[in-house]
Amino acid sequence: LGRYDAGASGDWQLAGATGQLGEKRDPRMRLPRALEFNAIAEPDSSGAYELVTTISWPDGVFTDEDITTLGGYFRSALTALAALEEGGHTPSDFPLVPLTQADVDDLDSAELRDILPLTPLQEGLYFHSVFDGDATGSYVEQQLLTLRGEVDA
Repeated sequence: LGRYDAGASGDWQLAGATGQLGEKRDPRMRLPRALEFNAIAEPDSSGAYELVTTISWPDGVFTDEDITTLGGYFRSALTALAALEEGGHTPSDFPLVPLTQADVDDLDSAELRDILPLTPLQEGLYFHSVFDGDATGSYVEQQLLTLRGEVDA
């Protein structure tokens, strides 16, 4: 549900706690999902944000032990995420190219923004470079430039 600051300055404010947010249903109404997690970050008494999660499920679908186990998994996943000092990319961050996590780890850096597929020309040059491993690199070009005067690096 997001992050809410109860009592923020301004013309309109949330009333007290945010417990009124979320889906409210008649208990006799059929639930639209077999399992539902609703989470909201709200400030605690010290002003630090606390994640409050409500888990809902229809009677007869899960036992209390099932929900306790799922809640433990959810807590473990959140604890592991909170312990990360630095984030990193995953293959899903680069949908234009097929990468493994190892590929992404090799390329990852703070400056990395995107990984694009090869252009058709690049694909052709790459094909010819790997097709004949004994070739001397017919697509290598070398240039020598001589600069005169003041050069602004």
